[in-house]
Amino acid sequence: MPPTHRRKPKWFRRTKWHQLLSSLLQEWLIGLDILVQTDFPLSSKSPEADIVLIRNRHKTWNATQRKRLPDGIRDVSAPRVLIEFKYTESANRTAFLQVLSYDTMYRRVHRLKDEELFSFLISSQSPHHETLERLGYQPSVHPGVYFSDHDLMETVGFIDLNKLSDAPHNLIFKCFASRQSEKKKTFQRIHQGQLGRMSDSVYWLLVGLKKHFFPKEELMSDVEELTPEFLIEEGKAWLAQMLPHLPPEFVAQGINVQPFIEQGREEGREEGREEGREEGREEGQEALRQEWMESIRFLQQVLKQPLTSKEELQTWSSEELRQQSVALKQQLLDAQGD
Repeated sequence: MPPTHRRKPKWFRRTKWHQLLSSLLQEWLIGLDILVQTDFPLSSKSPEADIVLIRNRHKTWNATQRKRLPDGIRDVSAPRVLIEFKYTESANRTAFLQVLSYDTMYRRVHRLKDEELFSFLISSQSPHHETLERLGYQPSVHPGVYFSDHDLMETVGFIDLNKLSDAPHNLIFKCFASRQSEKKKTFQRIHQGQLGRMSDSVYWLLVGLKKHFFPKEELMSDVEELTPEFLIEEGKAWLAQMLPHLPPEFVAQGINVQPFIEQGREEGREEGREEGREEGREEGQEALRQEWMESIRFLQQVLKQPLTSKEELQTWSSEELRQQSVALKQQLLDAQGD
């Protein structure tokens, strides 16, 4: 008998996966002088393309930036990286030529030299070996990363997410691998803390993604499209739902998301001081203020307290925000102990 194929839910078919990847990268790379863009026109006359642009504000990636970039991207010297992300579509010859056309248009419009831009096709689906061979792609020193020796494709790399290694700097991208076994390993490693420090927004996005990648039948959502905003709210809702069933010490870790966030932020500011980057320190402090404000409003919601408006929170000092966040977390722990 022919195999039966289960119809994909609406959210799977209609989701703009490149936007989810872009939103995750925007949060993951915050404060590192890296600009992440998507859905921008390649020229004044062309429609927007489903691509992601990672733009370094410096000439080369520094050590802190490379820790958060995957194999392949972290190895190129170009300050701009154009990504065509294929989640549901095949990485066939047409997809490679499409990336090449994007690379050519963007390079021409912005008058970039060869060394100023490098493009990647990143695919959740593993391509046929013949496709890579015809286009001159050879394996690099990193599993799942390929570069071409063909004259036409030498500025376009390829990353196979199913074969990318499980190194910590690859985990954000590995979340989008098509093989369930690869996805499961990735989320397990993130749960074990291998991703390192992360903001609440990154955590909630990852929780939302995991919920929809590995749903229980009774929890399958009827949503028509996954968006970054929806996933963040799903992550928050999941955490709020789980709180009454968790021991206090685990609740504390769950609310903090990552016990070393503030320690990591301080380390980042220390690196900025050593490098003399005043702007970097200011961005780090502002990012921390935003985390405290989000934490306050979320905890008030969980504790069923009146929400403090964002406008009012903006008037509070950093110390007031920190103290209120700590106080609310303690209230939650006390409530769990009753």
